[in-house]
This record gives sequence, C-alpha cells and structure tokens, in this order.
Amino acid sequence: MKMKDSALLLELPGLLMERNTQLIEKDKEIGEKEKVLTKNTETLQMKEKMLEEREKLLQETKDKLEQMTKEFKMNQKQLKDKDTQLENQIKLLREKETLLEDTVKEVDSSKEQLDTLRKELQDKSSRLQEMMSGECSGLRLH
Repeated sequence: MKMKDSALLLELPGLLMERNTQLIEKDKEIGEKEKVLTKNTETLQMKEKMLEEREKLLQETKDKLEQMTKEFKMNQKQLKDKDTQLENQIKLLREKETLLEDTVKEVDSSKEQLDTLRKELQDKSSRLQEMMSGECSGLRLH
C-alpha cells in the first residue's frame, strides 16, 4: 500500500498542475462571461433609459394631443355657435328683405295711386282752365 501511496504522491503535482490549469481556463471563461454580462447589463440599462425617455415623450405627446383635442372641441363649439349666429342673422336679413319687398310694393302702389290722382287733377285742372277760358271769352263777348 505504501507503494500505491507513493505513486499517488508522485502523480499529485501533475494532477494539481492539470487541475490548476483547468481552474485558470474556467476563471478566464467566467471573466469573459462577466465582461459579456457587464456589457449586456450596460446595454440593458441604456435601453431602459431610452425606454423611459420614450415613455416621457409619449406622455408629453399624449398631453399635447389631449390639449389640442380640448382646443379643437372648443373651436368646434365656437364655430357651431358662430354658424348658428350667422343662420339667425340670415333669417333676420330674409325677414327684412321680405319687409322691404312689401314696402317697395306699397310704395309702387302708392306711386301708381299718386300718378292716377295727379293725372285726374291735371285733367280736372285742364277742364277748369278750359271752362274758365270759355267763360272769360263769353264775358268779353257780352
């Protein structure tokens, strides 16, 4: 048994060196993986930061859109009110136009009546002058 132990003791430095080499290789692999993991962590943090910025921009855009929607609705209401107001003004103008047309008809009718009366007056005036000139000539003859 002592020989067996001696043989093992002789192999032990070689086994330890081989194990040490394996551990060094494993340590290098772990180091490389840590570098990759660190890089991936940094990339992930950068992406998280970009995502936060995008979310912030999205919220700002959403807020602006809500504000613009409110302004649009207010403008739409104002336009609707203005449209109603204009429709009412058009209605009033049409009523005034109808009244003016009626007034023009009345004025035309009154003018026609006045023209008729004027003509009748001229006819009567002419007959009166004829009668008076006939009487005047008759008076002279006497």
